[in-house]
Amino acid sequence: MNKVQIGIAAGVILVTSACSSISPELDGYHEGWRRATVLEVGPGQTLNAVDPVDDCRTGFGWDASQMRFAVTAYSLGGGSIAKKRRVVAVPEQHVAQVGDQVAINVQDCRLALRAITESTTHH
Repeated sequence: MNKVQIGIAAGVILVTSACSSISPELDGYHEGWRRATVLEVGPGQTLNAVDPVDDCRTGFGWDASQMRFAVTAYSLGGGSIAKKRRVVAVPEQHVAQVGDQVAINVQDCRLALRAITESTTHH
């Protein structure tokens, strides 16, 4: 390899490794898990979800009024800045706050949000 080829190869490696470390993909992406931002948290009956596209409270029936939910926003992908909103259940043991980065499942409303940790992402 000459110096130009080595430089190009090093540049490609640097760019691809930087991209993967900036935006790690969640494990379970193909099962519907997406990275989301918490916009609001509260009891089901008082949560004011402004124009949610998907509202998972409906799947819990009368129990929803006593459960905690979060309004979340996640990217539609493909470099789009557009965000889709989804209301998801918050597990009792989870302390969700506005601004938290969490994982939500966009395929199954029965699955509550989960914290994002090193074990839930890969680079």
